[in-house]
Amino acid sequence: MQSIDTSHLTLIHSAKCAKLSDKATGFLAYSVWANPENQELFISLTENENGGYFSPELLPVADIITALTALAASQKPFYANSLQSIFVGKSANNASFLAAVLKDQGILEADLAHPRFNSVSANVHTWQDTLLSLLNGQQSQESAKPSNSKTKVAKAASESDIQG
Repeated sequence: MQSIDTSHLTLIHSAKCAKLSDKATGFLAYSVWANPENQELFISLTENENGGYFSPELLPVADIITALTALAASQKPFYANSLQSIFVGKSANNASFLAAVLKDQGILEADLAHPRFNSVSANVHTWQDTLLSLLNGQQSQESAKPSNSKTKVAKAASESDIQG
């Protein structure tokens, strides 16, 4: 069993979102992590309510933005599997699950002419700053607490491919 080391990270957001397909049941859960020392941000898939494997990796938000910027530059809608290169793990669900998370974050939109295709939202340009504001808000709250009451959020993930 492989776990993700998040001991050096701060959990800044956890959420559940719908899957891409209208026919799919259940939800996906994900977390957004930040390294408070260098403000590097990560997304991790954490749960698939109705089964299906995925890779519980820490995906650097900078890598996601780079991939999305390249896809947006083509000015063509794309399938979710275009995001597979962001992952080290090879689960067939990775890319579509990430696309669902990015839709939940307002970074991807369904293409109006072709609903199975995606387009990059203009929000991609401010997404990293939006996430960092969550970290900075947490740090402000932490600094207002007495020093003996600070807590650190940590999470252990499970094996390299998880079935929810």
